[in-house]
Amino acid sequence: MIYLSHISAFLFWRSFDGANFRVEPLAIINGNPENRKRQRDRIVSFAQANGFVDANGKVHITTLNGAAATRSSAIAAHTTESDIAASCLLIDGEIAVSSPELTFVQMSSLLESTQLIALGNELCSQYAISRNQISQRKAIMSSTKLGKFLDMNRNLRSCAKAKEACGFIVDGARSPMEWKCFMLLTLSHVRGGAKLPAPKLNSKIDLKVPIQATDQWGYPRIIDSLECDLVWNAKCTVVVEYQGQEWHTSESALLRDAMKNNKLAEQGITLFELTKDIVYNEIDFSDFCDALAKAINHRNRVRAADAYEKSRLLRRAIMPTNWFEQAISEGKRSRKR
Repeated sequence: MIYLSHISAFLFWRSFDGANFRVEPLAIINGNPENRKRQRDRIVSFAQANGFVDANGKVHITTLNGAAATRSSAIAAHTTESDIAASCLLIDGEIAVSSPELTFVQMSSLLESTQLIALGNELCSQYAISRNQISQRKAIMSSTKLGKFLDMNRNLRSCAKAKEACGFIVDGARSPMEWKCFMLLTLSHVRGGAKLPAPKLNSKIDLKVPIQATDQWGYPRIIDSLECDLVWNAKCTVVVEYQGQEWHTSESALLRDAMKNNKLAEQGITLFELTKDIVYNEIDFSDFCDALAKAINHRNRVRAADAYEKSRLLRRAIMPTNWFEQAISEGKRSRKR
């Protein structure tokens, strides 16, 4: 059996929005050499046509017990001794691919821990990235489902590392910046984070007084709850909203944000607005975290002397748009050393 795996599988799942490809359970595939070669050729053609290749243009595939049919200059071949066909899926009826959970484990051997957490956040997100365009989708994986998969497959290579990273993954981000802010706010000081308690992501807050509004066709509707980016405390008394330029600069967006902020204030909710300028400035972000910690009654220990340096390293690892490509490139250089 030969299937799309590792980097190529992640790039597929990153782009998958539920409509661009059909994915279904994998049926048993005949494993004779002739079929293996046909499988290989189909996988390579599919991956190359859709850009699911690494920086060197290679397609990553895995084969059971190192089938010779995988030898090709267009392929980065991986082998496994575990028959994990049940952990693979079928794309458009003919291309086998690692499941999101198996892909996460495979990438554990190529990424360091913080980068692996970032990858898990993307797999658990509610958005897809295809040809530099972001679209919304249903999440293809959850941290709970991943944890169960890891418990059932402890014999897989790098499973322990994957299990550790799984504990820091957040579900349901609707944009890359949401999980990036989550990591900056909640990871430990050793990892470069602010070590704040984990908030709820995209949580709904019930309104005491519903809003009378109209929908896009002009029909009346009632809004009885508001969704906020990051919500702390059991009674939802502290909220952080990320004000991204791509979503919050139009006149309608500004009016919507003003209405939302007023309604939150009416309910006695403390609102913090986080901007790109604050996130990218270590000192301003540190002051932001101190104020947020005070609002949620969280007493943080004194930061280490190298806290700013670790924070800078975390930003460098996860903030760039091409963070994944950068992580793979750095991983290759470190393995060569």
